[in-house]
Amino acid sequence: MAQNDFLSTEANLIYGLEMGRELSRNKDGMFITRLVGIACEKATLNEMVNLYTKVGDFSKVQIVHDQLRDIEIEVEDIKNTAKEFENQS
Repeated sequence: MAQNDFLSTEANLIYGLEMGRELSRNKDGMFITRLVGIACEKATLNEMVNLYTKVGDFSKVQIVHDQLRDIEIEVEDIKNTAKEFENQS
């Protein structure tokens, strides 16, 4: 983004986002793997907010904010599942 190559920057961010999604996709997978994937997604989405704000594409900024909100909901679901699992032990 520093070189104002916004198209390449966006492509790299989308790649990073997909990698994070691949890690967090398996709902029955290990919590740590899912959380690492979610952390990658969140970091990438926050960079996308910066990119889209810089280029003035506010419709994409809103879409990214919606995705960040969905991730927070997923994190809460993981926390609740972990608590349930802990209580069963």
